[in-house]
Amino acid sequence: MGSTRRSIAVFGALTVMCISSPGQTFVISNFTEAIGGSLDLEASDLAAAYLIGTLASAASLTHAGRLADRIGPRYLAAVASVGLALAGFALSRAAGFVSLAAAFYLLRFFGQGVLTLSSSHALALRFDAKLGSVEGIKGATFSGAIAAAPQIAVALIESHGWREAAWRMSAGAGLIGLFAAFVLLDKDPKKKPLASAADAAADAITTPTEPSFTLSEARRTRAFWILVGSSSYLGAGLTAVHFLLQTLLGEAGLGEEVAAATFVSFAASGLLSTLVGGVLVDRKEPARILATGLVLLLIGMAGTALAPTPVLAHAGMAALGIGHGLMGAVGGTTLARFFGRAHHGAIRGASSTAVVTGAALGPYLAGVLAGFVGGYSNAVVVMTLAALPLPFLAWTLRRP
Repeated sequence: MGSTRRSIAVFGALTVMCISSPGQTFVISNFTEAIGGSLDLEASDLAAAYLIGTLASAASLTHAGRLADRIGPRYLAAVASVGLALAGFALSRAAGFVSLAAAFYLLRFFGQGVLTLSSSHALALRFDAKLGSVEGIKGATFSGAIAAAPQIAVALIESHGWREAAWRMSAGAGLIGLFAAFVLLDKDPKKKPLASAADAAADAITTPTEPSFTLSEARRTRAFWILVGSSSYLGAGLTAVHFLLQTLLGEAGLGEEVAAATFVSFAASGLLSTLVGGVLVDRKEPARILATGLVLLLIGMAGTALAPTPVLAHAGMAALGIGHGLMGAVGGTTLARFFGRAHHGAIRGASSTAVVTGAALGPYLAGVLAGFVGGYSNAVVVMTLAALPLPFLAWTLRRP
């Protein structure tokens, strides 16, 4: 019975993560051209609206993390599911720049922000010794969403138009999220009422003394800033490439079909790497895994930006997926293990703020740089070169 309940709880967390897709860049990017044409907005206007919405979302996530510590992931996921459905409706009613920016805020806050936070928080409260492996399974499952959700978005846009596609995707995701929150997620995973003796023993061996850092205490450690800085750059670099993918590959003469297809390579490689990374982080110190992930992320960014052929575009996106998978396996697991669960929601919320801020600034910085260096591909290469010290810093990561 205990094992069954844990499996159901894991499935619930995976479901909550996957239904965040309508608020993720890999889905929203499929709407941008249709929205721009319908609302008579230039690409720079769309990027500015996305920046404003995402930055506003990031500013709210630390507060959402503190709320998670008080009410738990079940109720937080339920609220976010309703919010995501309303966000899709708001996008479907957008009539200009201001209403579009507001819709982007709601999508990013409830989708990429709060639902992702709820999923990670639920797993961190229930698991310790096997947290890395479970996070790896979550990341691998989400890779499937990354592969499938853009195709669903494109099909809905082509068959129903972007406005109806927006509310259909978000409403469907919201309904699934409510089911996952109230039926699958634990009501209070902090108690771990059904944990087995074997799991408890394993947890005791892994963490003899559970740390209990507050957010302010965590911020005073070097480890926190290495983890958060790496995650923030992951958000910036990954979002820049994903949001501008059609433009990047278009500069090399590659079409929209190639751009959409490369997401499958990204997702497939990410699936494998998150599974492997999750197992590794349960057995090894996280520093080398994080550093390796950063190196592959940088290779993937530059490789995708400079790809002259479809094959090399797929290779670049595959490297990007591996780097993303390894870094994702390390980030959430290590925050919980280094700083404890007592204030995990607030700490994870602060980390999410950094990630979403990076995601907001990535496409904007690429756009600004493009005007100085002769195109978006060169801009992404400059962003890659600027981050070369990060793998060396990650190699020095130690438990505080």
